[in-house]
Amino acid sequence: GINAEYGSASASANASASASAIKKNKVAIPDANYIREMFNTCENPIKAINQFQIENGLQIASLEPVLPLLDLHSISRVKFHHSVIRLLQSKLTKKLEGMPRESLEKMLKQAFSQIQHKELMPVALEIMKLLNPVPSTCLKKVAALPEVYKQCSIEVKRQVWEKHQGIFGDEVRPILNKYIWEKDVELHKGSESLTAAAPFFAIAPRKRRESPVVQQLKEMIGLSFPLYQMMLIFVRTLYQRNKNLTFLHLTIRHVDVIS
Repeated sequence: GINAEYGSASASANASASASAIKKNKVAIPDANYIREMFNTCENPIKAINQFQIENGLQIASLEPVLPLLDLHSISRVKFHHSVIRLLQSKLTKKLEGMPRESLEKMLKQAFSQIQHKELMPVALEIMKLLNPVPSTCLKKVAALPEVYKQCSIEVKRQVWEKHQGIFGDEVRPILNKYIWEKDVELHKGSESLTAAAPFFAIAPRKRRESPVVQQLKEMIGLSFPLYQMMLIFVRTLYQRNKNLTFLHLTIRHVDVIS
């Protein structure tokens, strides 16, 4: 049988003890390194797997009768566990709103340590969205983790941008380049003289606000005065370098909308 093939029951007990002795990560969640070391050190792989499932499975008595039924329907444990995680995330997210800041900060401290795990990331992201300001230590780490930063809400990104001007510049630069290219084409359709270009710079304020670029920049800046100042500095610097009249037009639109 299986026991005969892989060793005696006492050997399997030793394997379980060895596996339990393997150091886990700092929040006691077994990762790939933990599992790899478990297999390298155990004497009975089958028993080690069984023990691992017992230690890390869902410890809910009411679920035990359901598991064999899931097996009959070829529903893997991974799929089942992911569905449970999504359900728990949904319930937890609803409870986060209205919680005091102190409680949110405590939860963020626990959740942030696992923010690089795709399944657990949404919890930390939602907590940060509700916190204003987000703790500076978290913002610093978010700025250093591109995969996490990309998933953050605009509320959190604004706080990252305020502390990391380079990241804000990387976000704004493609938008400005696209805008300048589009307006250059429009401006140079007729003559390049200032007289011919006059109507181009005399667009009504309402039309200025309808510009997709202005709306996008407005969304990025929100009510953040530091970001507003950064944006003006970027535009002015670009104008000084390129002497492109379109930058003046963008500055007029930008000031009009923000003010």
